[in-house]
Amino acid sequence: MLTIREHCDACGGPLDDVFSMGSMPLANGLLSEADRLQPCETFPLMVAECQVCSLAQLRFVVDPTRLYDRYPFYTGASGPNVPYFHDLARQIQVRSHGLRVLEIGSNDGTLLAAMESVGLQVAGVDPAVEQCEQARTRIHHGDVVCKYWGTSTAYDFGGLFDSVVACNVLGHSNDLQDFIAGVRRVIRTDGLFVIEVQYLSALLKQAAFELIYHEHVSYFDEVSLGGLLARNGFKVIDWEITDSQCGTLRMWANAMGGGIAPEIQPHDWRGFSAQINDRRDFVMRQIYRAQQDGRRVCFYGAPAKATQLSNYWRLGTNTIEFATDTTLAKQGRYIPGSLIPVVHPSRLECTDAAIVAAWNFYPQIATQEAAFLAAGGQLISPTLAGDHFENLSRGRCAQALA
Repeated sequence: MLTIREHCDACGGPLDDVFSMGSMPLANGLLSEADRLQPCETFPLMVAECQVCSLAQLRFVVDPTRLYDRYPFYTGASGPNVPYFHDLARQIQVRSHGLRVLEIGSNDGTLLAAMESVGLQVAGVDPAVEQCEQARTRIHHGDVVCKYWGTSTAYDFGGLFDSVVACNVLGHSNDLQDFIAGVRRVIRTDGLFVIEVQYLSALLKQAAFELIYHEHVSYFDEVSLGGLLARNGFKVIDWEITDSQCGTLRMWANAMGGGIAPEIQPHDWRGFSAQINDRRDFVMRQIYRAQQDGRRVCFYGAPAKATQLSNYWRLGTNTIEFATDTTLAKQGRYIPGSLIPVVHPSRLECTDAAIVAAWNFYPQIATQEAAFLAAGGQLISPTLAGDHFENLSRGRCAQALA
């Protein structure tokens, strides 16, 4: 169930341990009423960095079947994801040399449906059963294969694809070489490979430790991702940083080879740890002031970030009464470890102050909850000094990867 990684999963180089969160529950392992009465299962959560290619990755890797058997995340449940993926679909349609596209990690079919709507011929693959069933109802043609991605799954698809898309799934893979080899097997020589990953530089800049959890096995920046692609016969043709998921690195590559592995750059993990302490002090002051004023405090949203915030900062039901969430599959469950109950969004009216766990959507949430704020309610952002995602520099591979 737990594998100890001795060498880098991308290049085989030696690893240095750089950051530890101790032993933590599974971030998306929300508990049922019966489960919460049992001892909470935890696993070590430690980040190591490769001394050769600079890829940050988990030292201890949990078996994927333990992570995704009851996976509660649905892409379409987050409202901003829908227009975001419609925009990406249009870009793929313009850049691709053909119509046939495969999405790896297709989840509930939000991007599949968007790509089909712009005239692309879609297929998907994902290990989460319920999400696959929902994805099949969203597309009119093509199929969704319910399996983990790798070279063996690649044989399930006949013919070659003009484009392969992998949004927020590469970092979940516990075998990067097999993942990329599977892509090579199904993509045309002039095919387009589109990858989105959590952007490590944004994570470090924001001291966003709550984005580190067992499902996120690897943490990429433009250097480590560009190097991985180059070593496996891909050439990066463009890259950019988007404001999705607290900072997302998007790379466009082709399968024609000739990519250049860039020089590694150091990451300031000591400064990262110091900023986390600053964040905690800031948030605890906000909670203390709210409680001193007689305000009841809850979480707004129950994403994986809420599990990490509550467990790493030891926030229990004596501090956070409940977490509201719009995802039906999460309601009636409990955040593992802290045992904070997840309830319907209407319960927000029963509290006075809400810590926005899904703080990457803070601007949209503040607009949506205008009535709550007008009535004297308080939305607390758990970021440093209340700041939200700052758009980092956009780039071109010619500048960054030359």
